[in-house]
Amino acid sequence: EAQLNRGNVIVDSGTTDTYFSSALAGPFNQVWKELTGTTYSHNPVSLTDEQIAALPTIILVLTGMDGDPVGDEPIGEPDDVPNYAGNTDLSDNPRDVVIAIPAAHYMEYDPDTREYVPRFYTQESSGSVLGANTMMGHDVFFDVARGRVGFAESNCDYASLISSEGGSISKPPVQTVSTNIDVPGKVPEEQEEAKVG
Repeated sequence: EAQLNRGNVIVDSGTTDTYFSSALAGPFNQVWKELTGTTYSHNPVSLTDEQIAALPTIILVLTGMDGDPVGDEPIGEPDDVPNYAGNTDLSDNPRDVVIAIPAAHYMEYDPDTREYVPRFYTQESSGSVLGANTMMGHDVFFDVARGRVGFAESNCDYASLISSEGGSISKPPVQTVSTNIDVPGKVPEEQEEAKVG
């Protein structure tokens, strides 16, 4: 754990990919080989949707907030709170935060070549970056005042959000725009139509 946390670990939505310490490379590559039968690399590969869905989900466990609640933490038993480790073998602390990164998030598709490239790296000399592909599917709250970051699962379903608010994606909201603006040299619509007809 100390080697994984050597250097700074940052959460950066401006970085597309995720980068981890090279200390993780050996164990990660070994488990990848056991689960997939292939060697992990960043070489482009042709895969079907079914093959992408069959790739491993990368699980990160982050140390949860230690100390007394300040009022905005999830309420309930850790087993019932999404993103908490709960009483599993993932962590000794049931309030540690679990982030799942499915292959659909870490495998980037290139439409020009019709191939995928893994965007999860284990090559940093120190420090790590949780990039946008780790944050996908989560609401991320940067609590600067308390020096912490919160993660909550999100379905990122914009259409449902708009619909629940009474709007529509396909039908923009009605806006009132005044068209009675006198523009010098502009022919009124009625006269314009008469000229054309």
